[in-house]
This record gives sequence, C-alpha cells and structure tokens, in this order.
Amino acid sequence: MRVKFVIKYLAFTFVCLFMVPLVTRAECDYQRQAELSRLASNVQFSYNYKIVNSSPEYTVNISNITNDIYVTDNLGNRFAGQSEFMHKYYIWDNKADYTIYSNDNNCKGEVLLTKHISFPYYNQYSVLQECQKYASSELCSIWYDTSNYSELEFIDALTKVGNTSKELFKAEDNDLKTTVLDVIMDNLVYVVLSAIGILILIIFIVLKVVRR
Repeated sequence: MRVKFVIKYLAFTFVCLFMVPLVTRAECDYQRQAELSRLASNVQFSYNYKIVNSSPEYTVNISNITNDIYVTDNLGNRFAGQSEFMHKYYIWDNKADYTIYSNDNNCKGEVLLTKHISFPYYNQYSVLQECQKYASSELCSIWYDTSNYSELEFIDALTKVGNTSKELFKAEDNDLKTTVLDVIMDNLVYVVLSAIGILILIIFIVLKVVRR
C-alpha cells in the first residue's frame, strides 16, 4: 500500500513538473503579445548631431521604453528600466540598429520589433583648404558621400569642377558680349542718331552757358 502511494506521489510530481511551464507559458498569449507589440511600436527614435574635432557626434534619443520591454543596439548597448535614453554614436558607426524585446517574465526575450537609423555620410574632405576655394561646389558639402574617393581623387575631381565652372563663366560672358554687340549692330542707325542728338544737345547747352 505504501509503495502504491509513493508511486502515485511520484507520478503526480512528474506531471506537475511538465504542467507548470505550460501553464506559465500560456499566460503569454496572443493578447499579451499584441499588447507588447503595441508598446514596442510606441518606442520613438530621433537623433541630432554636433561637429566635434572636425567630425560629427550623433546623439540618438530613445523614448517611451516601459518596464515591459527593453531595447538593444547593434553595438551591444542595452536600454531598459526608464522612459528615455540618450546615447552617442560616432562617424565610424554609420548606423544604429535597434531590437526591441519583451521583458515579460512569461515571454522574456522574444523579439517584438526592429528599427534602424542611418546617419548621413560625413564628408571628411569638406575641411580641406581646396574646399575653401570651391565652397559652393556640391563636392564640398559637409554631407556629400565621398566614400569612393581617395583624397587625391577628391582634389582632382574638385579641380575639374572648378575649371568647368570657369569655362562656363567665360562662355556666358562671351555670349553676353556677343549679344550686346549684335543688338548695337542691329540698331546701328538709331544708336548713331541718338549719339548725334545727344552731342547737339550738349553743344547747345555749352553755347548757351558761354553766351551768359
């Protein structure tokens, strides 16, 4: 009789060991997952930057993190336990990838959402002396993508742009001169008559003054 009791007790204990995780896991049902996903979608990301030692320093602002979720980035940083965070990234980071996880004990660590922030490419050549000469060139824009240029290639490209601009300006100047000359030639009779009329008027005024 005692043996049967022990067997029944062990069987009951064995069943409970399997049932408890199932019951616990069942609490993270579809409705709870939907709620956690909604909380994840409410997390907001924004960034600003400042130039420090001739290179950008990006600050990402993360808000609306509740105790039910936590966030990690692709650099291994974890954000949890408060509503808002500020984190600095630098030029070599290029982008920040964020994964939002469930912090619920019943479905802890489940991925709820991923978000990405791509930082604008910083033009390291924009501080070169050559860019002071061609400051208006797109190549010298602080956010122009020069990742495919070496410094020598960049200077060469910038010089070509500068020479093209000079040639274009000369061509426009010559076109303007040609246009003015064409107008004069087309209206030469009126120009000559106008010049004669002005000359006669000047002579008349001078003679009038002298007679006084």
